[in-house]
Amino acid sequence: MRLILGRFREPGQGGRLWAGTWNIYDNAANAFDHDVLLPDGSKLGEARAAAANRVTTVRNQDATYTKLRELTLSYILPPTYARLLGGAHAARLSLSGRNLYWWTKYRGGDPEAENFFGGFALPQVQRNRELAAYPASRQYWVTLHVEF
Repeated sequence: MRLILGRFREPGQGGRLWAGTWNIYDNAANAFDHDVLLPDGSKLGEARAAAANRVTTVRNQDATYTKLRELTLSYILPPTYARLLGGAHAARLSLSGRNLYWWTKYRGGDPEAENFFGGFALPQVQRNRELAAYPASRQYWVTLHVEF
């Protein structure tokens, strides 16, 4: 069996991204951790929403990430099994996946899914903002490569 790790994306340290989705969650009081009680008895989501008006790092977060972009597992079939496939002399079975997982401390989801390009503002103003962006789709597929 052969393991191929392809395109492990690691852009390095740095980069900030405004987490607009979590801004909406906190302001609407429906973030998954909104009702977590802090030591003073206040709710975490309410404290975060109040702090966001004073502290920029509440929404403007570090967008550093590592992403497992593609993974392929391949198995080369023994020649006796390959011959069962219509007289082939070689065959390989592969299972592949794309956008499988990412590791990040960024709360807004996929840090690559920024969606504020265009609109009426200059692109320089619209960059580094995220608001309910769809992340890249996760895909899986199986391949049978046969050589005659």
